[in-house]
Amino acid sequence: MVGLYGFAPFDSPEIAVVVLVENGGHGGYTAEVARDIFAEYFGMNANEITEDMIAISSLQSVR
Repeated sequence: MVGLYGFAPFDSPEIAVVVLVENGGHGGYTAEVARDIFAEYFGMNANEITEDMIAISSLQSVR
C-alpha cells in the first residue's frame, strides 16, 4: 500500500488529506487523487493546483 498526506493552503491550512491506495505501485496515482480533492475543495481546476500551494509527503509501504 502506498499513501500520501498533505494540507493546503501551505501558509494557512484549511484542509488535510490522506490518500491510501492498495497495490498503488510507486504512488503517482495517489498524487492525482490528492490533487483532485484539493481542486474540488477550493473550487479550482486540477491543473490550477501548483506545488507551492500545498504541502505533501508520500508514505511508502504503509502497513
